[in-house]
Amino acid sequence: MNTKAVASFMAVILGCACASAYDLNGRWEGNSLTIRRSTVSFPTGNGWTNAYADAINKFNRNPSRFQLALGVDSGGVALNNGQSETCFLASGDSTLSGASGICYTWYRFDIWDWESYIDEADVFYETPSTYPFTTSTNKANLWPYYGPYRSFQGTVLHEVGHAAGLGHTGNTYSIMGREYEHLSTNSNTAKAYLGEDA
Repeated sequence: MNTKAVASFMAVILGCACASAYDLNGRWEGNSLTIRRSTVSFPTGNGWTNAYADAINKFNRNPSRFQLALGVDSGGVALNNGQSETCFLASGDSTLSGASGICYTWYRFDIWDWESYIDEADVFYETPSTYPFTTSTNKANLWPYYGPYRSFQGTVLHEVGHAAGLGHTGNTYSIMGREYEHLSTNSNTAKAYLGEDA
């Protein structure tokens, strides 16, 4: 047997397995997702709501066809109720599992095309947060620049990335790594963004 051919074949196979710029936790059947915001946590015109909408707009600048929308929830926010929703939860709520932001996803299996799809994604944020959030883009306020706060927009981008199906990554420069450090700066302004590899 030709060992060079086998070695080349294995290098191609192993290289292909490691070539993706991000990890997928799953995918949606379509190309869009509406996340319904709790009007108690995110009322119209509120600074947190505006920051959430800004993060969604930044996500939608990605080069894929997948797009997010921020809608309004018509009832109470609940896990696994057939609607993708978002809200703040009180510090210590067991749903948060000790995190300041978390996304839960539910899957369904389509027997006709033998695929598993994300069916629902619920995103929750801690309030008051163990790691306090800010909607400010002044870099003096943000952790990476020795400020006291974590970027709320960065955390939203990270969690809606999970809602869209993206997994964590430690080997690419993207929001799916350590979101509070993934900022684009210009003078005194620091803004969260997806990154080149997301």
